[in-house]
Amino acid sequence: MRLIVVLVVLLGVLSGNAEDTLVEQRGPWRIETGPGGNTYYEPPMPLGAAPPETPEAVLHWARTLTPEADIAQVEFKGDRVPPEYRVTVVEGSAQIRYYLRMDGTLTWMDFRDKAHLTTESPDVIVPEGRRYEIALSQVPEPMLARLADAFPGVEPTQTWFADTLAGPRFMVDMGGLVLFATPGGKMRCGGHRKYGALETVSPKKTLGPGEGLTLEGLTEKWGERFRYDKQIAALKQTDPGAEAFRYIVMGDCRDQRGLLDTMVTHIDGLDPKPAFTIVSGDAVRNGYADQYDNYLLPALEKTTVPYFIAIGNHDVGVGKKAAEFRALFGEDTLNYYFDYGNARFIFLDNCSAMTDWGDALALADKWLEETPAGYRTFVSAHKPPATVEKWAYHAMEMEDSVAFTDLMTKHAVDEVYVGHIHAYSTATFGGVDYTLSGGAGAGLHGRFGPRGTVHHYVIVDVTPEGLTHQLVRFTKTDSPAE
Repeated sequence: MRLIVVLVVLLGVLSGNAEDTLVEQRGPWRIETGPGGNTYYEPPMPLGAAPPETPEAVLHWARTLTPEADIAQVEFKGDRVPPEYRVTVVEGSAQIRYYLRMDGTLTWMDFRDKAHLTTESPDVIVPEGRRYEIALSQVPEPMLARLADAFPGVEPTQTWFADTLAGPRFMVDMGGLVLFATPGGKMRCGGHRKYGALETVSPKKTLGPGEGLTLEGLTEKWGERFRYDKQIAALKQTDPGAEAFRYIVMGDCRDQRGLLDTMVTHIDGLDPKPAFTIVSGDAVRNGYADQYDNYLLPALEKTTVPYFIAIGNHDVGVGKKAAEFRALFGEDTLNYYFDYGNARFIFLDNCSAMTDWGDALALADKWLEETPAGYRTFVSAHKPPATVEKWAYHAMEMEDSVAFTDLMTKHAVDEVYVGHIHAYSTATFGGVDYTLSGGAGAGLHGRFGPRGTVHHYVIVDVTPEGLTHQLVRFTKTDSPAE
């Protein structure tokens, strides 16, 4: 009994208020619901500060995977989240850059040859259908020898041959880290599976017809089920006509389908049930038609709660034209608004190639100016403003940010919702409240404390007295409940 009490108290401390914290378990996810708000921030190492002494483990990879190349530069990026080392090696006109964690863990490597204007990165050089699984014995011996030096005691878990855009390459998975090499065994690039090292590129993700799911196939399969004009029209049928309703804010829900399914189901079971969900962008990995079809839509079709997205940089699709997004949700869904419960909700595009930011702000200015008297106003966009200093490391350009936050202050917007940074953080700038919610699936950013560096969504309750926020945190446990 004493242990249970201690755990409850500890959970309350982490959540901010023990009495208001609710805890439940769904599959592998521990779900904690408590009061909202998180102003905690741990700043990065000051620019110009002396980096720590380079650990031997950081240099290990360059010395074993590319021993013929010279180590030209070692950089410490203390302003990154999390901090990282970058080791660059050169051989003639070619260079390979290694990306490493503080403890020397290799996360990524890419290749560039300035003389021949070629680049290789594992997530963009393998055409779909051009990767074939092979036996370990078919991998060139020089490649295996280098891997043995780099990964002492580790056996390959999977091997492939790929006819890549850069030429023939052999691929070996070393415990989740996939390395690429030429037929002669020279290392070229690599990365962790979880960061997209096995991504492929394919003509079927373009606008034209072809094998697999095209834009035409996407719309034929799903029809008008998720079109925003249809969903907004249906939403108006439930409009309370007063300031008393609930909605959800979440973002960056790519990369973890199991978590997305759990969140959608959890939201659907809330009492009272939310009227809708705002997604602050990055709903899928790249914005391709098959990703919407395979990842996002199967989750959303399980609920009657409509989901409205402020398009993110990972949603923009082929050529950043957002053709897939618009085909699915409607042509006018990059910059749009709707009214509900004596409130106006505005969504802006600060990511695709189809929107000039000045034009988007002009539309927002017009829509805010025309908002009916007495209405609350809420604005959503993916990239946060750099004018909020703690978000500036991963945000809009400063000039665009100043124009944005000036406009929000001019119209005394009630709240702004953003994502892009994979965490939960709140701030007030220019008299306007900002909520950053980007923790619905993508890899988390550090520096925002136990209430911020966590997978989550936010419940917003609107009443005549004001807004109330609740933070719903999802933590993966080792022992899922039955």
